[in-house]
Amino acid sequence: MDPATYHIMQMKPEKKVTKSNAIYAVGAMTRGQIIDAGMVRGIAEATSRIADDLVNYLTRRIGRLLL
Repeated sequence: MDPATYHIMQMKPEKKVTKSNAIYAVGAMTRGQIIDAGMVRGIAEATSRIADDLVNYLTRRIGRLLL
């Protein structure tokens, strides 16, 4: 996972690691399903960043369709 964007990193067939444009990760990745109060802020920030990215993507797509 790219910690700046929360995109999943993928290994391409030519052994090159690239950032996925469509798959994100949010949540407690090392603590199983237990989410303590200290993690809530980080999860909310990650979800907000992903939502912003998705809105920007959809806005660009809609803009291209309207042209």
